[in-house]
Amino acid sequence: MICPNCKKEDPQGREMCPACGAPIKPIPVPPGGKIRFGGYDWFMLDKQDGKMLIITEKVIEKRPYHSQECEITWETCDMRKYLNGAFYDSFSESDRARIIEVMNENHDNQWYGTRGGNPTADRIFLLSIDEVIKYFGDSGQIKTRYMYPNCDWCKDEFLPWIDDGLCNIAKKRV
Repeated sequence: MICPNCKKEDPQGREMCPACGAPIKPIPVPPGGKIRFGGYDWFMLDKQDGKMLIITEKVIEKRPYHSQECEITWETCDMRKYLNGAFYDSFSESDRARIIEVMNENHDNQWYGTRGGNPTADRIFLLSIDEVIKYFGDSGQIKTRYMYPNCDWCKDEFLPWIDDGLCNIAKKRV
C-alpha cells in the first residue's frame, strides 16, 4: 500500500505508515459498530466514502457550552475551542491524523430558539439537533416541551433539557 501522506510504499500493508504515522487503511469496524479509538469506546453513527461519524459510548467529561450565560454561537463558544484544541491535542499524533476536518453548517437551534451562526471547520464537534433526531430518534419534545408550573427559578421558561428515553433504545441498536 502507498501512504497518501508521504507517498512511501509499505509492502507489509499496515494500517499506519511506518515512515510518517499517517493512516493508510481505514479503521476496521467490528460487528455492532463499536470501535476503540484514542483510549475511548465509540459507536459508529454513519459511514460514507470510507469516513465515519463516531460518538463516544459514555460521556467523557461534563463541561459548559460557554463560560458565561450570553448569546453565543458554536463558532465562538468555549466548548468548540476545547474540543478542537485541548481535547483534540490529547490524542496521539497518529490518531489526530485519522480525525478529518469537516464543514458544519450550524443551523439555528430549534430547542433554544438561538441563531446557528457561521459555518465552521471542525475536527470534533457536538451533534446538531437534526443529527440527534436522525441517529437516536425523535421524542417530539421540541414541539411539546412543557413548563414547570411550580418552579421559582424557571418561571415562564421551557425545560432546558430533553428527557428522551428513545436515546437509550437507539444506542443499543447501533
